[in-house]
Amino acid sequence: MHHVIVIGAGPAGLSAAITAADKGLSVLLLAKEFSPKILQKSQSDLASLDLREKFKAARQRHPQTLEALFGTEALTLEKNVVSFSVENSLGRLYYSKAVIICSGKGQAGEGNTAFDLLTFKDPAGRIKTDSQMATNVPGVFAAGSVTASPVADFLVCMGEGGRAAWSAFGYIRRQA
Repeated sequence: MHHVIVIGAGPAGLSAAITAADKGLSVLLLAKEFSPKILQKSQSDLASLDLREKFKAARQRHPQTLEALFGTEALTLEKNVVSFSVENSLGRLYYSKAVIICSGKGQAGEGNTAFDLLTFKDPAGRIKTDSQMATNVPGVFAAGSVTASPVADFLVCMGEGGRAAWSAFGYIRRQA
């Protein structure tokens, strides 16, 4: 069983996975693809970010605790008595103590049906979170453009992913 399953590999998902692994949590990242090269200069033009390289470096720092499965999609998310289970498109089940959903907006008309029964959504179908990126389900967090946040900027999504990881870390510590 992993401490955290992160669903999605955009700015929020990669940031969440890196932050959770750096906090000492075992992390499984599930994503359809390793996002195209994410490289963008900040608005002040003082820094450039390449999350792909940061993620690769984090995997080298945490080879035993940061696992990534690309080319697979999370199909179901269920809350069990003391854990969560996520089934991927290959039919495998994974278990964790917390989940961070960073699956993005999706295509027009395509919802995040795996999470519809668990999380509250706004009228546009985006997941509602509090200021700590927690959903209405204890142990489920969401970040990035999948949330009802009014801003879906690269840096905001990245920050939300980090905040969700910190919140998941705190949640897991309280459960111990």
